[in-house]
Amino acid sequence: MNCARCAAPVPDGARFCPSCGSPVAAARAAEGERRVVTVLFCDVKGSTTLAESLDPEEWSEIMHGAFDVLTAPIDRYEGTVARLMGDAVLAYFGFPHAHEDDPERAILAALDMKAALVEYRERLRAERGIADFDARFGINTGLAVVSDAGGQGIEYGAMGDAVNVAARLQSAAPAGGILVGDSTQKRVADRFELRPLGALDVKGRSAPVEAFEVIGRAVAAETPRTPLVDRVRELAELRDAARDVRSGRGRIVALVGDAGLGKSRLIDELRREWRTEGPDGSPGWSEARGQSYGGSRSYLQFRQHVLRWAGASDGEEPEAVRAKLDALIAAHVAGGTPPGGAALELLLGLRSESDATLGERDADAVRRELFDLIGALARGRAAESPAVLVFDDLQWSDPASVELLTRLFAIVDEVPVLFLLAFRPDRQSPAWRAKQAAESDFPHVYTELALAPLEAPEAEALLRGVLGEAQLPSRVRERVLAKAEGNPLFLEEIVRSLVHEGVIQRTSAGEVWRVTRDEAEIRLPETLQGLLAARIDRLDEEVRRTLQAAAVIGPSFAYRVLRKIDETERLDRHLATLQRVELVRELGRDPERLYGFRHALTQEAAYGSILQRRRRQLHLRVAESLEELYADRKDEYAEQLGHHFAEAGDARAIAYLKQAGDRALALFALDGAISYYSRALALSETFPPSSDLLTQVHVARGRAHELASDFDAAVAEYEELERLGRRGADAAMELSGLAHLITVLATPTTRQD
Repeated sequence: MNCARCAAPVPDGARFCPSCGSPVAAARAAEGERRVVTVLFCDVKGSTTLAESLDPEEWSEIMHGAFDVLTAPIDRYEGTVARLMGDAVLAYFGFPHAHEDDPERAILAALDMKAALVEYRERLRAERGIADFDARFGINTGLAVVSDAGGQGIEYGAMGDAVNVAARLQSAAPAGGILVGDSTQKRVADRFELRPLGALDVKGRSAPVEAFEVIGRAVAAETPRTPLVDRVRELAELRDAARDVRSGRGRIVALVGDAGLGKSRLIDELRREWRTEGPDGSPGWSEARGQSYGGSRSYLQFRQHVLRWAGASDGEEPEAVRAKLDALIAAHVAGGTPPGGAALELLLGLRSESDATLGERDADAVRRELFDLIGALARGRAAESPAVLVFDDLQWSDPASVELLTRLFAIVDEVPVLFLLAFRPDRQSPAWRAKQAAESDFPHVYTELALAPLEAPEAEALLRGVLGEAQLPSRVRERVLAKAEGNPLFLEEIVRSLVHEGVIQRTSAGEVWRVTRDEAEIRLPETLQGLLAARIDRLDEEVRRTLQAAAVIGPSFAYRVLRKIDETERLDRHLATLQRVELVRELGRDPERLYGFRHALTQEAAYGSILQRRRRQLHLRVAESLEELYADRKDEYAEQLGHHFAEAGDARAIAYLKQAGDRALALFALDGAISYYSRALALSETFPPSSDLLTQVHVARGRAHELASDFDAAVAEYEELERLGRRGADAAMELSGLAHLITVLATPTTRQD
């Protein structure tokens, strides 16, 4: 296989091109996948007019130069150039490899493309006298079917509304403008300043699209969106650490937990208290956040810290930043400009990488000088006033930053400083090395706080905080809580998705939420799909396909069923890998090996990526495997058999769903019974069953309605059965409907006396 970027040969199984380092599309792309992707369209403005006035060779040179400028930021943020089309670029973020922040990456890439094109235009003006050369951008996020459409070259295909909307946004953008759709805006509203432009009509779409223009990065808000629930012990530990620092003692605290469990929320709370309770406003707080696309940028988090210490920002002119840096060094480092000053300027972008004063130096010596200087600055600031150094999302840090961080830990024995680290429990990430260094070398000042999902009462309290005073119907509340599994972020995003889709709406009085779709399922919000898909995409392709096959079986799955439908010969090895990365876990071995997904939403994300055609094939294989493996226990497995045959579009589902309904009815689980019978009847419209089976299902559903005291529904059921018999000239069916109708009408009930 060849690289899509540079066409260099790529060894089998490689994830990145050995020549240019670009991500390599896995073989799975050829058959296609369902993906939430962010699509970026970029079109060079006025290119047609310009091409008419230039020689084709000159025009080709200009556009090749423009493509080099425009595609570099896409590569930087790990997007995929899908197609170069004359004077336009089409790129995807989220395929073939997903990231949890793909919409943010797409906008950052567009901003960098816009800035790079300004420099390119100035070069064209100076070299060729061309002044009118600009671009416009359209960005949209949504579900698409994506595939490797071109095999060995730069050619990826996508079909879906997300692509069409992105193209329409691009065509509506002004010169140099970046327009995003509302689906993207909802994901990045707290990270960018966006100006609403109103609705745009999109060809082939019944509803218009709300468009927003990207103005630039937004100032991060410090006010949390939801109340802090539980976390009493963790917050008390953080407060103790802050008190220790104010009293002159250094500390190291690590917040460890999966995405969405509230690490950043706890940091927000401590920051607020630190700044309001200090006698002088406590200026010692400094915070840096890792970026999923910043792992290759050395010392990225320390760059953020040094800029904050100096009172500078990324947008300032280099000379202004240099002056503030000089003042910072003069205030905290004795003896004038230290040896590491040049390296620190390089770190802040104030020097070029080709600077001769650094190029001639030994790399190890330069690194030691940089470490010494940053250590001196951190020590000096903490000696002057108690300090807190926050390293949030440390799992995305680069190894060099972690090496420097572990060196800095030593100052906790010298000055009052709190190192507050927040990261996910990924043993392969650089953050884990910092954790190990802290707990082994500084156990006397180290505290580790492992965040677990919220317990049921706390999750309900958080749900009330998200919804406000209005009450949610109990059945929907239970579904939301079950789906979120105690994860605060998941809970918040699920509720937001239900509101956005109109599944729940406030009543006019605002006292309760009403459900607008009785049978609406709580689906995986698109805002969480990127987060979960990013974890899945780190797997090797064969392991990933095993995970998808398991997801078709369900939240829990028997080993021998998975063995029947998974074609790999290394199933045991794949399951060991999935357990090691904490996507699945073994539930038991007696009477048979049973596994389950650690999070239900992970199962949904894996399932949602499978094309519907392949889903149907896998469901059919699961159903037939269950029939074979549990031939003597089909009644016990009727629900699973009915579900899988139904998803496969197989008529055998009707009988099994009826059987599952009968079991539920016998246990007086009336809602479940009605649900099974209703699904069986819905399938009967596509796969007409025998007259006898159809009659049995209608009668059973009518009986369930009677037992539920819903006599109106029971009467309607029997009248429908009577009509079906009369219309089909089926006397037995008509008589059955009449007989049951007579019975219910002859019995004194709330409906009929």
